[in-house]
Amino acid sequence: MDTITLTFPEDINVSLQKGTDDIVYFLDSSGNKKRIGKCTNISGKVVTCEIDPWRLRPSVGDYIFFGKENKFNSSGLVGYYAEVEMEVTSGIKKELFAVNSEVFISSN
Repeated sequence: MDTITLTFPEDINVSLQKGTDDIVYFLDSSGNKKRIGKCTNISGKVVTCEIDPWRLRPSVGDYIFFGKENKFNSSGLVGYYAEVEMEVTSGIKKELFAVNSEVFISSN
């Protein structure tokens, strides 16, 4: 396994963690997502990653981003419970088109 060092002009997002299964990616010139590898070290504005020898390397100016490994960061739904009861009080028939909810995974 090779290593690659990425130096950024701006501060790095604090949710990127070294030594975890955070995976660093980039968008190539065609806009395709390419995997770099696991983040192994962060020092200031410099990130070091593992990279397979055969993988395409990012070029200067490519968009770099990262993602958390889903198998470690989702444990099913936990959190708040809500129950809703709807009632028409005007006596006039109404038609309900949709009822929606929004759920998202939070790392906090």
